[in-house]
Amino acid sequence: MTPKTSAIANAKAIDLTDITPRGTTLEFKVGLGGAFEFKNKSKHFSDFEITFDDPGPPGTPKTINGTATDPIFVQMPDATRTFSGTIVFKKGDGTTQVGVPFLAKSCPGCG
Repeated sequence: MTPKTSAIANAKAIDLTDITPRGTTLEFKVGLGGAFEFKNKSKHFSDFEITFDDPGPPGTPKTINGTATDPIFVQMPDATRTFSGTIVFKKGDGTTQVGVPFLAKSCPGCG
């Protein structure tokens, strides 16, 4: 299992649930140099995984795992950038939900 990134002060909290309409791409925005804290709020899946398409945010592993009690922190660059990836929810028995695509953006005034 790939370790999650470290906690980051003042990270923008994102509550993730497994209820996302098919065909939807989630979009998250934060100011330049900001950070995201992805929290699992699913009532059906105890674990979740974020996988970034290449290239991902600098210094961030391609795949990061989190749980209902362990959020995922992602530091964004101090530049206007957009990163894409997929969020997958998982149960302890290995059952997964179809991945939900997302865009993570750092941009001026997006905080």
